[in-house]
Amino acid sequence: MGGEGSGKWSRMSTKSTVEDSITLGVRGFRGRLQPGGTGIFTWKNNGTKTCSIGYSVNVDSKLPICVVLLQYRYNSVEFRVPI
Repeated sequence: MGGEGSGKWSRMSTKSTVEDSITLGVRGFRGRLQPGGTGIFTWKNNGTKTCSIGYSVNVDSKLPICVVLLQYRYNSVEFRVPI
């Protein structure tokens, strides 16, 4: 019925799912989002740093708003994402 490898799912590698991903909840920013503020969130597994993400809160001098900028590296490329 099935083809080659049919019924052998336990031996096949699987793709990562969203549920396997690390998370950063809004509560993590509580008390940290002050104009001009910066910081780093770090995730560890068994005491070993697995990843980190930096942030900065920038104030637009022309508008009464703050912009939160997340900074991270993936495959040695730095990304900056306004949120």
